[in-house]
Amino acid sequence: MKKTLFASCAVLAAIAVSAAPVKKKFIECSWSNPRTDFLRKNIAHMEKTTPYQGIRIHLEGTGEGKGVGVRQIFGKLAWKYEWFKQDVENLKNTKFVKFTDNFIGTGVMPGDVEWFNDSDWASVVNNFGIVARIARETGMKGIIFDPEEYSAHLWGRIGTRNHTIGEIAAKARERGQAWGKAIFKEFPDIVIFCYFLHSYANSPVFVGFMNGVFDVLPPTARLVDGHESRGYTASSLADLHRGANEVKKGAARFAPEHRTKYLSQVSFAPAIYLECVIPQQEGMLWNRIVRLGSEKYSMSEFLRRHLENCIAVSDEYVWTWSEYRSWHGGKVDGWTAKTWENWLPGITEIFEGVHDPIAFAEKIIARSKSKNVLNNPTFAPNAQKFPNKWGLWQGKNSNGSVVVKQINGKNAAVFHNAGETNLSQLVTLQPDKRYLLVLKGKVTRTAASPAVSLHARFTWRFENGKSDWFIGRSVSAEIPPTGKLETVKMVVTVPEEAPVLHFNLTCKNQNDAADNCCVESCELFPIPDLVDSPKRLMPKKKVVKKPAPKPAVQKPMPAILKTPDGMNRTGANLLMNPDFTAKRPGPSYRPWSPGAKKFVYLPNGKGEIKGVLENGFIYQAVKAVPGNCYELTLQVSSDQPVSMAVKWMNEKMRWTQDALHYTVNLTPQGNNVYKAVVRVKAPSGIGAIAMLISGKGKIDLGKAELFQLK
Repeated sequence: MKKTLFASCAVLAAIAVSAAPVKKKFIECSWSNPRTDFLRKNIAHMEKTTPYQGIRIHLEGTGEGKGVGVRQIFGKLAWKYEWFKQDVENLKNTKFVKFTDNFIGTGVMPGDVEWFNDSDWASVVNNFGIVARIARETGMKGIIFDPEEYSAHLWGRIGTRNHTIGEIAAKARERGQAWGKAIFKEFPDIVIFCYFLHSYANSPVFVGFMNGVFDVLPPTARLVDGHESRGYTASSLADLHRGANEVKKGAARFAPEHRTKYLSQVSFAPAIYLECVIPQQEGMLWNRIVRLGSEKYSMSEFLRRHLENCIAVSDEYVWTWSEYRSWHGGKVDGWTAKTWENWLPGITEIFEGVHDPIAFAEKIIARSKSKNVLNNPTFAPNAQKFPNKWGLWQGKNSNGSVVVKQINGKNAAVFHNAGETNLSQLVTLQPDKRYLLVLKGKVTRTAASPAVSLHARFTWRFENGKSDWFIGRSVSAEIPPTGKLETVKMVVTVPEEAPVLHFNLTCKNQNDAADNCCVESCELFPIPDLVDSPKRLMPKKKVVKKPAPKPAVQKPMPAILKTPDGMNRTGANLLMNPDFTAKRPGPSYRPWSPGAKKFVYLPNGKGEIKGVLENGFIYQAVKAVPGNCYELTLQVSSDQPVSMAVKWMNEKMRWTQDALHYTVNLTPQGNNVYKAVVRVKAPSGIGAIAMLISGKGKIDLGKAELFQLK
């Protein structure tokens, strides 16, 4: 064997799907998620236009609690159940059919609570207990819990005041216990769907809080980790598998006594940010991240593959987030969003097709009029009554035969005495494309052959005429042994590296010459990739000629920061990752911290993966000593002016000395290259120096240096 390759998650695409529709579910989360009154009135239309199995639902109090909802749940205001009686009535009278797995939305806003204030936490616990009760009474699956800090800081960057982080984490565990008890008392078999779970475990306070929840988690309740940060930037099946693995390994980040609970009661739900996958404008940064390596596909085909990969990796749920478009097109919160079907015609069918891939494949084949690619699919015989253009080979100790007979007026390949007898042929297919197998046959188990079986098997070779097998990628479809003519269908994806199909019809464990195992027809149809509708709304970025922007007026350096003449660099560069490189594309938050979400690492076309900043800033801080002198150097590429700021932090790494922050505009060097060199003397009372890079437009980051001077 000249070439052998074992499959790994890094190269696998979904290779086969059965005829049964997928039971995993899509959950829709967005700015257009409805309140209960809108939902009750429009449920039929929403279920018709929204290809999901569940949605996020908003509560809104009435009467004394008018206007109270998700933005007030994690605060000092204690709710009353009576405020939400109208919500309860609406949900109980909403006729759900397709939406089977619905969740009430919650979060950590406003977050203005103190960890050591019992009164504050009594309100939080009370509020979540009420929501859990409403979820149970109205048939919801549970609640969505978004721990992201949109306003106050609960998990990170919190003021320690008179307590250490360890003491706060211990108190957070007590609060998590109380929070969990209130929820599980009202809804013992609740599903708590968290947008973030293990990925927030860098915070000891969040870990403490969740350890408290695990302390009281009953065996009937479940947690879902939406792993938002990984899902939003996943560009391949390998990325999604990496996310699933991170969630499973997340057990090690919580208390060891909860390892069993975590592994058995926490599931993984991949996230998709729809505006990243289907951008409003060409060239959007997040879309470039998600589409890395898949640029050759249409938007529709990429979405189909991405959804299919998410379904393959998820434990039960896949969830999507969107902001500027909706599925139902109704007016929510005073605004009407264009529908997703307007933006990408056919998107609804794509979502539905991922759940029923066989039916979807048949639709595409019918539209494209694809033709079968197997030779002699209906077994026309030669003079020896053997199927033309098929080969025969036997397994060890097998002496079976195949003969073409007329059964019910049609040719059929009939197996006799088949210990392991194979009808086979080699066909070169299109790599990385899908095909639909349609197999018709009959298998009857008898006293003489109680274990007889007949199945179609796909194995792959790298090159025709050579025995170079792609080990680990074979798949098969079996004809059910019902004694009746059965039709079996399966979708397969051709490995990109090994497009030569060695196709076998294999009969095993047949101990007699009875006509109890036969194949009437065997067809394999190519499934064309999806193409985008010409009606797709995808405007390109407008090219507007503007006068070259003028750099900001540069203020003189404060005298206290000026360095003596004649000083030279000493030691090593104090900055980490000064070349802005990464091992893989995607966002990163260390060691360069972004002040905007548009800082990512992308291939630069020169074999490197380099940092790119767009309309924002990044910074890195290192320890500094008052009185010492430092030199900061920065080089970037951009078609817009770029600035570099020298900022100061105190010993607790908090910004300080505002009056002594100093900003310099980078000097153009030609060919869109900008450079700056700054020397400063550290003022008294500081503990760290930070380099901050900012600008408008796209900035390709080159090299940064920070040296001490002597």
